[in-house]
Amino acid sequence: MSSYYNDPHQNPYWQNLNGGTSQKQQEGQGSFEQDPNWHPQPEYGRQLGRTAALLGVFSIGSTVFLPIFLPIIFGSIAVVLAILSKGKQKAFPQGGRQALILGTIGLVINFLLLAACIVTFYLILHDPSVRAQANALMQQLYGYSFDDLWGQFDTTFSTGGVL
Repeated sequence: MSSYYNDPHQNPYWQNLNGGTSQKQQEGQGSFEQDPNWHPQPEYGRQLGRTAALLGVFSIGSTVFLPIFLPIIFGSIAVVLAILSKGKQKAFPQGGRQALILGTIGLVINFLLLAACIVTFYLILHDPSVRAQANALMQQLYGYSFDDLWGQFDTTFSTGGVL
């Protein structure tokens, strides 16, 4: 009677635990059809690296269409998955390296965009010349000025109402 640990038909994860390799594997002809004890070595992190690289591309691509929030989410997940794809290996797999680069680029671009938005809004609120330009531009585009819009926000939030 064979045990679960020694019989490949009872244990689908069975490998030759004696440390020896078959004659066919030594000749470079190892496959499951030729030797039922042969198992391919898994490539750790390859699929995870590919997924992370795809998210890094989405991070950069969504900068154009959905700036700030979605690209930051995609970029941060891409960086985390890229780091996880390395596992215990000494070097990143190809997809993991690309994902780390693409995710970082996406994050940097979006944080710079977010900083530019914050600085511009601060300048509109505190610099009279920039506020005059914003008033003129909004008057030209929408028919009312930035001061009118800001006055609506001020009265709405001071009364506790909704827009």
